[in-house]
Amino acid sequence: MTVFIEDGVPNVTENPEGYMDKDWKGPLHCVLYNREFFEALLDESGLQVDRVDSSGARVQSGLYVSRKG
Repeated sequence: MTVFIEDGVPNVTENPEGYMDKDWKGPLHCVLYNREFFEALLDESGLQVDRVDSSGARVQSGLYVSRKG
């Protein structure tokens, strides 16, 4: 799955103002997660991070590929 994740941000922010210098609009266009919060959600759901692919592009924070733990 693709996600927007960052350290030091609120747990969940929909369409964060000024994030990545974009004007996010519309329902769930961008949902920014706090990294620790997001990883805890996966853990509580019985999932784990298998790997993280970061393209370096400013379109997403990373790609989490998860599987049942």
